[in-house]
This record gives sequence, structure tokens and C-alpha cells, in this order.
Amino acid sequence: MKVEDAQRRISAFTKKFDYPHLYLAYHAALPLALTPDLLYCIWGNFTRDIHQEPLGIL
Repeated sequence: MKVEDAQRRISAFTKKFDYPHLYLAYHAALPLALTPDLLYCIWGNFTRDIHQEPLGIL
């Protein structure tokens, strides 16, 4: 895939779901390091950003 195509897809995903979902997707993109169970634990336990604002990942 060309870099421009990847950037366009990431941009479309961000417009549709917003940044909290994009950040979760970044972490999920490492399938060797993250299992579905671990990703679920991350999603469930990290619901706020560094400023204590809700991330809003539902």
C-alpha cells in the first residue's frame, strides 16, 4: 500500500470515529504484543486521558 493511501484511510477513520478510537486502533495494530483479552483490559481500564478527560471510547 502506498503511504498516501494509508494516510487517507487513517484520516477517514479518524473523521468517522475520532481520536480516542484511533489511539486504541494504534495499539491494536500490534497483534503479536496484544491479545484480544489484553486489548479489552486496556480499553476497560484506561478511560481517561492524561488530563483526566473521558476518552469516550464506547
